[in-house]
Parts: sequence; C-alpha cells; structure tokens
Amino acid sequence: MPLIDAANIEFLQRVKAPITANKEGYVVIDADLFPMDNSKTKKEGVSRTYKQFDGYGAMAAYIGEEGWNIGCELREGSWHCQKEFNYTLERMMERAKSLTAQPLLMRLDSGHDAMENRFQIKEEGIDFIIKHGCVLKSCSTEFILKLNSNNRHLSYSASM
Repeated sequence: MPLIDAANIEFLQRVKAPITANKEGYVVIDADLFPMDNSKTKKEGVSRTYKQFDGYGAMAAYIGEEGWNIGCELREGSWHCQKEFNYTLERMMERAKSLTAQPLLMRLDSGHDAMENRFQIKEEGIDFIIKHGCVLKSCSTEFILKLNSNNRHLSYSASM
C-alpha cells in the first residue's frame, strides 16, 4: 500500500489539485475509521466490527474542502481505531504537509481522544479538534471554547 499512497500524493501534486481551506483559513484533515462489511467471506483479517458484522476497519483520511483522500488503511475489523494509530497519524500529517503550506487543522472522532495523539499532532505544529465521547457531556459549547481558547487546540462534547 505504501506505493499506492505515494502515487496518490504524487498525482495530487502533479495535477496541482486545489486544496481549499475552510472559512477560518485552515486546511482540514478529517480522519476516521469506518467498518467494511465482509460477512460470509474467509478473507484474512476479517473479524467482528463494532457495528456487529464481520469485516474490516478502514482508517481513512481526507484533506481540504474537496475531500482528497490522503490514505486509507485496512485493519482487522476487531481492532480499536486507536490501535497503532500513531503510525497512521504520522503518515497522514506528512502527506498533508507535502500538499499544502497553509495552516492545518486535524479533526478526529472520540475514539482518538488520547493524550499521545494530542502531543504528536501539537509537535507537528498542527491544530486539532478531537471529539470527546462523554467526559464533557454536560458542558456547554461556550464553556468548552473558553476552556480551550488559550491554546487553540479544541475539544468538543458529543452533546453539542
């Protein structure tokens, strides 16, 4: 897969694919795991997913308002999305930086709400938003934004 990923990034660079920032001036990187149904197959790596079917977990990342794919990795279906994610995160950030010099904003789901991710992303100079699963459920949007306004690294509650 590294060859395919490299070819994809090279293609985006060669055709000078537009990578548009959001209205706040950030080029957004969205990454999440989604289950792929492979029920009734005997393929390697197929196992029970969190959606209660047999399949794979695909970890995908997209960049810009256009949603260009900068990576999609198949994982065993039973793997938690955070398992070995630091390696995936490293590759995603490197690819994104090779495509744009604009400020980057990484958006991750609550499955990636881990301190190691926060440190790794911050170390790369990328801002981020990580959804909280339940820790701040009772907090208002205003409270969370005020709490995080000093460091520009926001987290938001699932209850918003």
